Amino acid sequence: MFATLHCSLRLRGKPDHWGEKLYGRVACGGSLIAPKWVLTAAHCGGSLGPMAEAGKQIRRIRNVFVHPGYNRRPLDNDFMLLELDAPAQLNNYVNTINLATRCPSPGTRCVVSGWGTIRSPQSMACWGVGGRLSVSQARCQDIYRGRITENMFCAGVEQGGISTCKGDSGGPLVCNGKLQGVVSWGKSICARPGQPRVYANVCKAVQWVRSTIRSRLARSD
Repeated sequence: MFATLHCSLRLRGKPDHWGEKLYGRVACGGSLIAPKWVLTAAHCGGSLGPMAEAGKQIRRIRNVFVHPGYNRRPLDNDFMLLELDAPAQLNNYVNTINLATRCPSPGTRCVVSGWGTIRSPQSMACWGVGGRLSVSQARCQDIYRGRITENMFCAGVEQGGISTCKGDSGGPLVCNGKLQGVVSWGKSICARPGQPRVYANVCKAVQWVRSTIRSRLARSD
């Protein structure tokens, strides 16, 4: 959940195929975009349990809505909406964030946060970093050789050493105070120089997000 501490909401994982209990561990991140709604990555869907947590607040996930254009390869339209069973209580630490309606420009100063590993591939922690992160689409295409669609963009620090990584998926990239990107994918080893991470482009999903929430509100009336 994006809050004043720049930490994303934690989405707890299901038991894995070895039967190990993952509840209490982090499966993915997410952003609270309305008191009862979380935006995360669609590829997180197979690992999520029934609960979401922000600080001391725990909510169950009532409904899951995957973007109709989601494609597992190459993770196009990597968006998923979670409807919670009850609204989050907003306070100084837990708040909603507005969606970016304009797509990012290269060189934009952004902040990314998450609960993932801070040393590839070990050591999990809540963290947040800022800098001039957004990378041009042309540069992004060169790095990932045509795998980038209009529903994605790259962001990172050119010299490396700072990056999202395993466990950060679904979390927020915030630019100019708005949710600009959802942590999506990247190279298997994180934070290498010249290898930015790839984010789902929120400006391309705003209409779907709003219409989905409106539809649910209409049904509940």
